[in-house]
Amino acid sequence: QIKKARTRLLIEDVALRAFLSRGFNNVTLDEIAESAEVHKRTLLRYFPTKTDLVLCRYYYSLREFKLRVESRDAGVSAIDVWKDHVVERARQISTPEQIRLREMIYTDEALESALLSIQAEYQATLTRALLDEGSPGSGNIVRAHVIAASLIGANFAIARSTIMAKDTEIVEKRVLEVVEFVVATFTSS
Repeated sequence: QIKKARTRLLIEDVALRAFLSRGFNNVTLDEIAESAEVHKRTLLRYFPTKTDLVLCRYYYSLREFKLRVESRDAGVSAIDVWKDHVVERARQISTPEQIRLREMIYTDEALESALLSIQAEYQATLTRALLDEGSPGSGNIVRAHVIAASLIGANFAIARSTIMAKDTEIVEKRVLEVVEFVVATFTSS
């Protein structure tokens, strides 16, 4: 397992450096496999597509969020888990490498489309968690969907706009403002 983890990390690192230096569309899986000194079949076992490879950290982040939601302690709301999650992510995106990676994703139609599918998974996860917290009824179903869509959509939009404006110092502040706004707007009795 340790060797597999090292191989996965090596492939990620080699690919990220190649994507950032030459661009997503100018790098092939064959080149990544060769640079990582692994067979292409090995690379494909870990990452079936280049898109999976460039977005792997988003997938890891989504998996981590799902685990946190599922294993949260009693009394910890799904919104609290989301808030902690987005604050952690906001702190991680201000490195020059992460900014360049996100710019690459945001300016490539296929990558941005794949990112939207990740966003939809976040939204579905948060909606289910909110429904689990509330009492049954159609009003709560609508409320859970609106809260989840507002939180996920706005936080992704804020991250995108601040990255593209190269104003990453305010990402954490803005994502917290989104959570506070949504909570104040949709969760008061």
